[in-house]
Amino acid sequence: MASKRKILKYTGIGLLVLIILTLILLPTLVKNYAINNSKELIGRQIDIDKLRFNYFTSTAKVYGFKMYEANDTDVFTSFDTLIVNTVPYKYLANIKALDRFYLQGLTVNVIKNGEAYNFDDLVAFHTAADSTAEDSEPEEVFKYILEDLALKDGTFNYYDAQIEDTIEKRILTWPVP
Repeated sequence: MASKRKILKYTGIGLLVLIILTLILLPTLVKNYAINNSKELIGRQIDIDKLRFNYFTSTAKVYGFKMYEANDTDVFTSFDTLIVNTVPYKYLANIKALDRFYLQGLTVNVIKNGEAYNFDDLVAFHTAADSTAEDSEPEEVFKYILEDLALKDGTFNYYDAQIEDTIEKRILTWPVP
């Protein structure tokens, strides 16, 4: 009887250690998977400096994000900090709830060359027909709750290559406090 308790005790401790180790390593594994497979996932190469997830508050933090142009060298969009705080129990009621969405240091570079833009490949990638069969069942309607949305220190750059002119729009803080 005592040996069964010891086996159960050590098995339980081992499983607990394995679960904790998995939870600690999961953000790093997700970050590396997203970086290594970004071309297949979103159509462009990305880079992320740091990814953190707090399991108790359901908060995801992304630091140093960059999405590159189709040439994989120039930066299309980047940001310093993204903080997303979700409300996971709302998902049970089919409601997508963001308690906080904070984006700092966003930079977007849009380039127009004639009739083509530098994001045309992204539009084509995301509008391509799926190879999976369509379901005949109607999709359920999602409800959204968005609270505490903030953009700080954003810059939008628009460059027209034909006339060689750049328009830069800076957003210091949105919404204005």
